[in-house]
Amino acid sequence: MSSSPADITIVHPWDPQVPAIGGFDTFLDGFLRYAPMEWRVELVGVTAQPDSRPPGKWQTLEYRGRTVRFFPVLPDKSPNLPGKVPLSLRFALTARLRRAKSSGRLLAYHRFESVFALPPSEPSQPSVIYLHNHPEEVQSPHSDVLWSRMPGLYKRLLLRTLRRAALVVAVDPRTPAWIREELPDWPGRVVWHQQWADPEVFCAGNTASRQVARVRLRQKLELPSDSRILVFAGRFEKQKDLPLLIEAFERAVSELDDLSLILVGEGRLRSFLRKRIEERRLERRIRILSSVPRDELAGVYRGCDLAVCTSGYESGPRYLFEAAACGLPVVSLDIGQVGRLVDDDLVFGSLVHERTAAPFVAALKAVMATPTDNERAERCARNAARFSPESGLQPIVDAYRSLLERAVDD
Repeated sequence: MSSSPADITIVHPWDPQVPAIGGFDTFLDGFLRYAPMEWRVELVGVTAQPDSRPPGKWQTLEYRGRTVRFFPVLPDKSPNLPGKVPLSLRFALTARLRRAKSSGRLLAYHRFESVFALPPSEPSQPSVIYLHNHPEEVQSPHSDVLWSRMPGLYKRLLLRTLRRAALVVAVDPRTPAWIREELPDWPGRVVWHQQWADPEVFCAGNTASRQVARVRLRQKLELPSDSRILVFAGRFEKQKDLPLLIEAFERAVSELDDLSLILVGEGRLRSFLRKRIEERRLERRIRILSSVPRDELAGVYRGCDLAVCTSGYESGPRYLFEAAACGLPVVSLDIGQVGRLVDDDLVFGSLVHERTAAPFVAALKAVMATPTDNERAERCARNAARFSPESGLQPIVDAYRSLLERAVDD
């Protein structure tokens, strides 16, 4: 290891060179690119390319202008597909076996289980726990995580871990109040994390580029040139409740004849979704696309008309902020932070407050009654631009600075 200690050690089963789908990876990408460049960062993670970047050895990565010291604990060649044994468990056990060490003055964990992989070396070393989902959702009927079978144990271990943290970063708007209720005497600090869309990747473009994107997408997917396209992007997992989206879409096409839907992502339910689409005889209208790099995903968004979400629960979801930044209105169940993006203006979209197909279809019709023309796309993009990486990171950066200064004083 280097004799020069890091300021921050990130402990998370993540490979920055081969990112997975989802908010965890998008946040970490944004942190490495937008956090103060003077901070020295190291990452204890995983490798999707064990031949060229073998596990168990400290390495140096260049990531968007930042030098990162990297210790991959174990290989993970399929970051978008959960294994039979949860990755968080394999990561923790293997990190212990490899006796992974950190030099960071501040430890940041994006799953509370990662504390067991690499705990603080001494009680005074400050730690940060990120809660990317609201803890109570582990018992949601839409949860498919292993902890859903052991909610009591999950809560005990989580609260024990939070008590020892100096800072908790919560993504779901409900989580800060939950922490204060469960840990009324805890002396630590809670910071709420606002979602963002990275303007370097997700933007509406100009009139010409949007038209090119629309034509190319319809040609690629063999859809009619006048087709209006709804888009979902994310993991094909139980949490996303894609069967409800397909049901709502099926109802919508009986009234909106020129409608199509594309599902972009990977996950365990991919085969199930294909079967469901065939059973409903919707193959002509629905396309399933594999996950694509973020810049290509922005092009997909610019070729669509509306972003949709029927998830059982979300803390964001971030893809709606990114789609809006590319000029799309949003129709979503009232979850996570979507209300901050949509508000009450149909130009930007609509929130659905009942988890059934009929009100979702009604919202689709209301929002799509006005075409997504250039003026509307630009208004949606300007609205989403309020949620920038800088504004989303600032409270976290300020809290990190305070902890780092305190660590120096100690």
